[in-house]
Amino acid sequence: MLLTWHNVQYYQDFMRDLRAAIVQGNLETHAAAVRARWAEGDEPP
Repeated sequence: MLLTWHNVQYYQDFMRDLRAAIVQGNLETHAAAVRARWAEGDEPP
């Protein structure tokens, strides 16, 4: 149950940030920053 709540919150935040980036006109910059954070991963190299 806790993992489900975490995942729902993650996607709600993710979509909120995407909508804000679209409204502000900087979707490409935001998307690049998200991809960079994903590439870093959770675990140290």
